[in-house]
Amino acid sequence: MEKPTRYATESKTLFYRSRFTIAPESKEVGEIWPHIVAAIQEWLEEKEGDREDKELPNFYTELTDDAANISESVAGAKGSAYASRRLANGTLECNEEDSSVKTNALYQNGSDTPSYWAIEYIENDKDHWYRRWFTNIGATAAGNGSYIINVRIAIADDPTFICDRPYIPSRNTPRFIGKLLDIKGCVASSNGIALANEPQALTSSNMKAFIQDLESDERTIPFIVIAALRNLSGKYAIDPGILAKKVRGSAVVYTLDCSAVKTWLAYQSMFLDTETARDYRINPGFMRVFFPGVDLSDPKGSQRHRFYTGEMLMTSNPGHISNDVCGAFTRLYRRVQGEAIDPASITLIESQLKRKQLEQKLQELRSARAQEQQVEPSYQGLHTEEELKRALEQLKAHEAAKLAEATEFYESLIAEYDAEAKRHDQGDDVLELQIAIEELNIEIKQLQKTIGAKDHTIQTLNQLNETAEAQARQAEAQAIIIREMQGFPKTCAEALELAEQAFEDRLTIASEAKDSAAKANRSISSDETFDILRTLAMNLWPKYFEQDEADGTAGTEFRSETGYDLTFHESAQTNKDPRLLKQREISYDGRTLNIAPHVKGKSGNRNAPLRIHFAIDRPTRKIIIGHCGDHMETAGTRKVAR
Repeated sequence: MEKPTRYATESKTLFYRSRFTIAPESKEVGEIWPHIVAAIQEWLEEKEGDREDKELPNFYTELTDDAANISESVAGAKGSAYASRRLANGTLECNEEDSSVKTNALYQNGSDTPSYWAIEYIENDKDHWYRRWFTNIGATAAGNGSYIINVRIAIADDPTFICDRPYIPSRNTPRFIGKLLDIKGCVASSNGIALANEPQALTSSNMKAFIQDLESDERTIPFIVIAALRNLSGKYAIDPGILAKKVRGSAVVYTLDCSAVKTWLAYQSMFLDTETARDYRINPGFMRVFFPGVDLSDPKGSQRHRFYTGEMLMTSNPGHISNDVCGAFTRLYRRVQGEAIDPASITLIESQLKRKQLEQKLQELRSARAQEQQVEPSYQGLHTEEELKRALEQLKAHEAAKLAEATEFYESLIAEYDAEAKRHDQGDDVLELQIAIEELNIEIKQLQKTIGAKDHTIQTLNQLNETAEAQARQAEAQAIIIREMQGFPKTCAEALELAEQAFEDRLTIASEAKDSAAKANRSISSDETFDILRTLAMNLWPKYFEQDEADGTAGTEFRSETGYDLTFHESAQTNKDPRLLKQREISYDGRTLNIAPHVKGKSGNRNAPLRIHFAIDRPTRKIIIGHCGDHMETAGTRKVAR
C-alpha cells in the first residue's frame, strides 16, 4: 500500500524527556566523549539496520561507511570506540523516506572534543502511517571530563488523521539511555544522585543517606521504593529489576526488606517514630513514588507522592508503572538554558556566544575611545604652518581609520542581533515552551476569532460603502444626463439612447437593439421602454453580479419587484425552428450571444407589443441589450400570419 502524502504542518506532543550527567569514575578512565558517541552510534545502527533488513529506505550505509575508532583522534581517550566520524564531529546529515538524521557541534579553543553536540533523529512509526518520532539528544561539556545529556522525544501526528484521541504508546526509558548508563568506567547522575540499571537495597547503613537525598531541595529525579511482601523476605509484588531497567535514567528504584532487624529499626526510626513521617511510610508489599520536594515533617505533603498497594501491583505490570513514572517525570523536567538539546539549539548557543564576544569587544572599544578622548594632541615642536597642517592631516586620517573600524564593528554587532532575533522568531526551541504557552495560544485564537469577526464586519461595511459610492456616482451621472436633456424621450429609440447614457456601467446596447428600436411601432411607450431598461440595470444586474443567484430565482424576484414578466427561453415550437433561433443570436465582442431571455412590455398595439431581449455577459459584467421594440417572430406569430 502506497503511503499517503504527509502534510508539512504537524502538531508535536512531548513524549519523554530527561537530563543527567555522565562522568568518568576516575582520571584513569580518560576522555569519555568517544564512548558516548559510540553508544549513540550503536543505537542508530540497530534502528537503521532493522530498516535495511526489512528492505525499507534507510541510511545504514552512510552511518557505517566512515566508522572508525574515534578514540585514536581524541587526546586522552582510552580503549576503542567505533563510530561514524561525521556523527562524532556533528556533520552527519542524511534524509531518507522513512528516517532522517541531522547533527551539529560546536568546538572551542582548538579542542578535539566538542563543547556542545546534538542530534535529531526522525523516523516514521512502523505501525501508524500518520505518526513520526522526533528524538533529540544533546551533550554539553561540563568540566572535569563530564557531559550533561539532555534527551527529548516527541511524537507528531499528521493533521489529516481523523481520530478522537490518537493512540499514545506506553512510556519507558529509550534504549540508548541504557547504553549511555552502561558505558564502562563511567557514572551517571542526576544533580549528584547516582543513576543505576539495577535496584538499590535500602539497609540500616544507607537509610540515613537515603532520607537526606529524599528531602534534598536539589533532587530532581523521582525515587521509587518497593517494600517486600510481609513475611516473605526478598519477594515483591512487582519485579524491582525489570522496573529499574524500564525507568533507568528517569527514576531511581530502591527495595526495602524489613525482615532484617537492623533494617527494620532504621526504617522505623525514619518513618514510624514521627507522627507526620508515618504518612510517608511504605507498607509491606506496597510501592511508593517519591517525587522531588519531600518534607517528612509536612502532614499534607504525602498526598503528592503516590503509593501502590500490593493488590494494585499484582494486577499491574512494570510497563504500566513505567508509563506512569516516565510520564510524570516528563512533566516535571525543565531543561537548563544554555545546554544543547537539538542541532538548532547549538546554532542559537553559537550565536549567543558570538554576541557576548561582540558585546565584550564593544565595551573594550568604548573604553579605548574614552581614554583617547581624554588625551589632548600635542603640537609642540611644530614650527611651520606646513608641519602643523601635516600633523592635522595625520590626526584626521587616524580618526577616520578608527571611525571606519568602529563602524564595521557596530554593523557586525547589529547583523548578529538581527540574525539571533530571526532565529528566535523561527522557534529554535519551541517544543520546550509548548506546554507553557498553550493557554496563551487559546487566548490568542479567541482574540483572532474576535478580530476575524470584526474584520468581516469591516469588509462587509466597506463593500456596502463601495456599492453606495458607486450608486451615488451613477445617480450623479444620471442627474447630469437629465439636466442636459432638451426634452423627454418620445420614441422607443430615444428611450434606448437615454438608457445607454444613464446605465453605461451596467448595460451595453448592441447595434441590433438600436436597429430594432428605430423600426419599432410608434404605439410602443417610450416611458415603458426606459422603465424596463432601468429595471434591468437596477434590479436584475445585481442578482447576477453581486448576489449570483440562479436564473429561475432571479426571474421570480424580478417580477415581484418590478411587475414585469421575465422569461429566459422561448417556447418549444420556436426552439425547434433554426431560422427563429438564429434571429435570437447576436455577435458581440467576437462572440455569439443568445438573446432569448426577454422582458415583456405592455405597451404597443396587439400585433406589436414591446419586447426587450438581452444576454447576461459575465466576462464584461454587463447586460447586453440585443433587441428593443416589436415582438420578435415566433412559431405562434407565424401561424397567426398564415
